[in-house]
Amino acid sequence: MKTIQASEIRKMTKALWPEIGFQWLTDKKFSVPKLEQLKAFLSISELDKQEFIDHAQDCDDFALQLHAEAKRYFVQKEELKYPLAFGECFATRWAGFKKKHNANICVCEDGIYLIEPQTDEIRKANSKTDNILIVRM
Repeated sequence: MKTIQASEIRKMTKALWPEIGFQWLTDKKFSVPKLEQLKAFLSISELDKQEFIDHAQDCDDFALQLHAEAKRYFVQKEELKYPLAFGECFATRWAGFKKKHNANICVCEDGIYLIEPQTDEIRKANSKTDNILIVRM
């Protein structure tokens, strides 16, 4: 797996979302998966089958759980030299809709992807449809 500096992730996200407020990147370097590896992980995750329960099991809970699942999966499947460039994000606009939402973010070899943890939908990050304010990896 390729490696990326945390400073490069910060530059990439700032270029996409100039108003990004906080980036909590807990390490200096991260392992970057290929998009196919991310899709393989999402295909076996069963988090999307869990029930949405307002306030008790909602978007922030799904994002936290998928973040933990991804870390476990990639540590077991790959020989990671650094932590996976996968985390949680908070948006004020998501998929074109103006709403507050927690979801997941992953830096892959060919760019940044956003993941809806409740459905496993994955799409390339786009500043026109999404406004991310917080990233945690």
